[in-house]
Amino acid sequence: MSSSLHPYRYWIEDDKYLFRTPSGALYVAYFLDLSSLAENLFTFNFDRVSMGDKGVVDTQVCDTVCTILASFFKEHINSILIVCDSADGREKARMRLFNAWFDRIAPEGLIKVDRTGRTSSYELFVSILLWQDNPAKEQLKALLEDYCNMVT
Repeated sequence: MSSSLHPYRYWIEDDKYLFRTPSGALYVAYFLDLSSLAENLFTFNFDRVSMGDKGVVDTQVCDTVCTILASFFKEHINSILIVCDSADGREKARMRLFNAWFDRIAPEGLIKVDRTGRTSSYELFVSILLWQDNPAKEQLKALLEDYCNMVT
């Protein structure tokens, strides 16, 4: 993780990471266990719970999310599945933002594999984060491929 990150202070409630920005926005980040699909596999979710002042570009939100992810990877030899939500039609924007964050802070050895699936009503953008030396790397890549093929 980059030493240039300046995260907000966050706290943990009910296995969820929460933080508030100076503009008043409240964010929550959490991991869900997907070990029913593959050993040591989790999904990561990140949502704004309440709005703050509009029009504020806040790089510390990125720094905070990246710090939470880095902390998770330090404690686990796991993989994380990221699915960009398509409920509001902004999945492409979410993927671009996530890619920019990953490019900015990814530690050496952490890789990201991207796939896309498409249905008649939406496009699905999915990534998996895993360590280069993860012994289940090929299995996890195949799982990602299967997941995206299921929705098409």
